[in-house]
Amino acid sequence: MQFNIISPKQYRSVAWKNGQGSTQELAFGGSSLDGFDWRLSMAPVTTDGDFSDFERYDRTLILIEGYGLTLNHNSGQKDVLNQRFDLAHFDGGWRTNAKLHDGDILDFNVMTRQHKCRSKVTTSDGTEDQYLSSCTSLLLIYAVDSEITVITPDSYAIKLAGKHLFQTEVAKPGQWLMTGGPFVCVEIDYNH
Repeated sequence: MQFNIISPKQYRSVAWKNGQGSTQELAFGGSSLDGFDWRLSMAPVTTDGDFSDFERYDRTLILIEGYGLTLNHNSGQKDVLNQRFDLAHFDGGWRTNAKLHDGDILDFNVMTRQHKCRSKVTTSDGTEDQYLSSCTSLLLIYAVDSEITVITPDSYAIKLAGKHLFQTEVAKPGQWLMTGGPFVCVEIDYNH
């Protein structure tokens, strides 16, 4: 099985489209003149304000650090993230305003281009082993702050240090097992 482990020194800082901050881009795929097909990133949010417009993308935002935020969307949907690993799914083209509950937060973002691919996001606080039955196009696992072990369907154990990202383009079908610290797992399937 082919896989990559991406270290924090390989992440890159990218300015927000609205110019109000920056995000740490962990990985992306399918980049072209009109944008990427998918992207994983992390960003600190330090003030209330409007999100950048990512029309034609679906977004999943996960609270990683801090006391939470509320997202108000012009669609009428409201997402309240209070605890670590609370998440929100929303259309990146919606006008979205974020209000912090009590100070800065750090969020994890998954974006996928609509009509091209979609994502499934699983999180774990690390208190128990997590099984995943995968037959996806692309599998990414981020070790949030401490080492985890990823065990493939053929029983190959991969140690993943904290703040590192595991990526495999064609995930081996079968049962995967993650043990150890907290993690975010992202499965990306391209539409056929």
